[in-house]
Amino acid sequence: SPLSFLASLAGFLCALSIVSLVPLDIYASVPELNDGDRDARAALQELWNFLYWVTFWLTWAVCPLLMYYEDAGGFTWGARLKTSLIINGRWFLLYLVIGVVGTILIWSSEEGSWWDFSVVFKLAIAASNAWGLFLVSTLMGYGLVGVPRTLWQAASYREALEMNYARAPAFHEEKVSAMYEVDDIVRDVQVAVAASSGTSRAEFANQMWHELERDPISAEACRSFTSMSPSRRQVPVASL
Repeated sequence: SPLSFLASLAGFLCALSIVSLVPLDIYASVPELNDGDRDARAALQELWNFLYWVTFWLTWAVCPLLMYYEDAGGFTWGARLKTSLIINGRWFLLYLVIGVVGTILIWSSEEGSWWDFSVVFKLAIAASNAWGLFLVSTLMGYGLVGVPRTLWQAASYREALEMNYARAPAFHEEKVSAMYEVDDIVRDVQVAVAASSGTSRAEFANQMWHELERDPISAEACRSFTSMSPSRRQVPVASL
């Protein structure tokens, strides 16, 4: 969806902007270079704050919400948003329980510091820095090797062709398996449409069938199923 694209673009720009802000920040922090210009340092501080909070809300609210919204199977945006909120609520509840248990363990392990929030605050800063350094070292370690290797292999048409030859059978097998799954889904939905005729579930069954007809992948399976003779379409409802 356009909103998911904009959120992904905003995350990419936030990560890319660090490359531009770090040299400027270093320049502004050296008085001999900028003649002690406090306005420049204040502007950079505002930029860092803006970048931090945009990244924070994208990471903890916008992107998780859109991720489960896109995967939801609801027919309306309200139903999909409700599903996304429920799933994210479960994750945040799990985070809250882990945080409370961890905080209690930390406070109980420090003698005489039951209500000393500075202990938890310092530990949270250390844990966040350790996690950030771990991600940076892991991703950069792979990128320093994986990116040049991928570019090297892509520059050689012979190696790229041999790699594609090796991947082709697995991709073909996955495609055939997915086609059979689509055929089974189309058949099950059509049986559900026939079984729910005249009931309160007929509207939802017909809507599922229309969604399958609109999808370019399952549309061909729908046409093939519709062109079958009635005897070949029949599938026991108990098998669903």
